[in-house]
Amino acid sequence: MIRSALKLVDSTKEPEKLFRELPPAWRKEARAVWPQVAGASRVFILEEGDSFRGGGIVSQALFPDMKAFEEDARKWYDQNYYYIGFLYVPAKFRSHGYGSVWLQQIRTALPARGFWLSIEKIGLLKFYARLGFHLERIVREGGHTEWLLVSPREDW
Repeated sequence: MIRSALKLVDSTKEPEKLFRELPPAWRKEARAVWPQVAGASRVFILEEGDSFRGGGIVSQALFPDMKAFEEDARKWYDQNYYYIGFLYVPAKFRSHGYGSVWLQQIRTALPARGFWLSIEKIGLLKFYARLGFHLERIVREGGHTEWLLVSPREDW
């Protein structure tokens, strides 16, 4: 259960605050892609006191791994949607509401915006559905499956 005041911190100028918390494979990928996407991206972390509880990247950049759904990304960016990538809550803090709070605070920080993301584990669909995301489409490419989820703009 969330105990004390949480704060959303824009750590775009210090992305390592997020990257060092990510699982090793994600950390490597995030560090590698950051120079390409930094200009159109922001890093937000959720802190309780000075302790990391979760974080992610909010972006309008085309990430290298979006090739299979680049057309979708361009369509959503044209409509002023933001991509959520590398959303991560450490295992010991899961099921305490931190991911939900992060998303709610992102919506407050970037009002009247739609958001989209891709997931690689179908089990996450219920979590995102509770937060207003719906399944837009399933992308299958070379034995790999991703589910594209969208949360509509609040001003529509």
